[in-house]
Amino acid sequence: MSPQRSANITAAVILILLAGHLIPASSGQTAQQGTMDQQVLGYRVSKLTCSPTCSGNCYYSWLKQRWISDYWHTDEGYWQHTPTSIGCSTTATVWIDSTSSSIQDKYSCNVYTHVYSLPYCELGEQQWDVMYNLDSVCALEGSSVDLFCIYKHPGGLTVTASFWFINDQPGVGPVDLRDDDQYKGRVQYYQNQNQLYHTVTITDLRANDAQTYKFRFITDDPDGKYTDSSGIRLSVTGLKIEVSDTQGGGKKLICRSTCTLTNPTYIWYRNEQPVSEQNRAVLYLRDRTVDAGSYSCAVKGHEEIRSAAVSDWWKQYAVWAAVGLVPALALSLLTAVLCVQRKRRAERGADVQTPKPGDDTYTALNLATTSSSEYDTLTHATHSPSDTYSTLNPATRTSSEYDTLTHATHSANDTYSTLNPATRTSSEYDTLMVVGPPPVQSGAPDEENN
Repeated sequence: MSPQRSANITAAVILILLAGHLIPASSGQTAQQGTMDQQVLGYRVSKLTCSPTCSGNCYYSWLKQRWISDYWHTDEGYWQHTPTSIGCSTTATVWIDSTSSSIQDKYSCNVYTHVYSLPYCELGEQQWDVMYNLDSVCALEGSSVDLFCIYKHPGGLTVTASFWFINDQPGVGPVDLRDDDQYKGRVQYYQNQNQLYHTVTITDLRANDAQTYKFRFITDDPDGKYTDSSGIRLSVTGLKIEVSDTQGGGKKLICRSTCTLTNPTYIWYRNEQPVSEQNRAVLYLRDRTVDAGSYSCAVKGHEEIRSAAVSDWWKQYAVWAAVGLVPALALSLLTAVLCVQRKRRAERGADVQTPKPGDDTYTALNLATTSSSEYDTLTHATHSPSDTYSTLNPATRTSSEYDTLTHATHSANDTYSTLNPATRTSSEYDTLMVVGPPPVQSGAPDEENN
């Protein structure tokens, strides 16, 4: 028997012994040879499915045998004596990229169950993956953002489609961002299928763009579609300035965002002009004169996106001070007006002249009302034949309650010298009403004719 035929017989015997029998396994676990289904994809890729399937603590071990050609006889050859392990998987299906034509390789599988500690397996689901550069990213509203990933698939397969999405519609599947109405005209893709990386750029970010973005790719294998379940979480923020007091009486300004920007360099503006040598999120103001103005902030590289300007609090302080002075000024003005009025009243009182004897009997009386606007007056004067003015003492011509005119001189021509004899009035003062003449008595003054 030739050596070649002997080797073929030996390999066949080994396969017969292994078929349908348990494979020796470590304590606590069992191993069984599975049945292989091999599907050729293209020229080099073999899609292998092992049965029976398992779940839980189990895995699949994959073996390969190569066909060894007889260089002297091209139509003859033999299978490799001992199968070679090519790895394991936790799924029943793997894709193998053969270094030679797939029809020259033969595969087998073993199923291991009740495994206490699973080995690390590189085949099956480990052959498919998407790795993102970040778990989350924070970007300014109105700016642009780049989301990047690297992906892999079994060698030999060709990617026919790849895209980013946020919506996975039931019955339809993930919707390409470029076809999403919310992102129309704002999405661009950059990809290199040879190096298996993909980038999406979203421009003119809006608040509702804060979503989780996932990547999906499809290969020429009908079952070769993959989507990573994690994705990148995008947060969109604006800028806002917070103002607080410092212990020294100054102000502390903080440029705030709702999420953490990546290594930002801040730019401060005072009255629309950059503040030199200030690139941190915090700005201290200490001098009300030098630092007075309106302030806003931005991030380097996005100078066109600024926070709302904070109002000039130094001027606000001046307004508040002015508002506080108004009541004090009003009170001072009112006091001054009262003082002036009091002074003028005192001056008017000083200008009133005391009537001289013989000039006027009662200078401040109104003829119609027998009263005076400035002095107390005698009232209820009663006319009688025996007394000209009832409140005067006839003997002394004085009153116990009021000051009276004295030293009045009687004459036949004029009873009281300050009155006009014709009208019994005075050009300077209000006068008493004209009373009737008293009866003529011995030694009394002559009757004055009206």
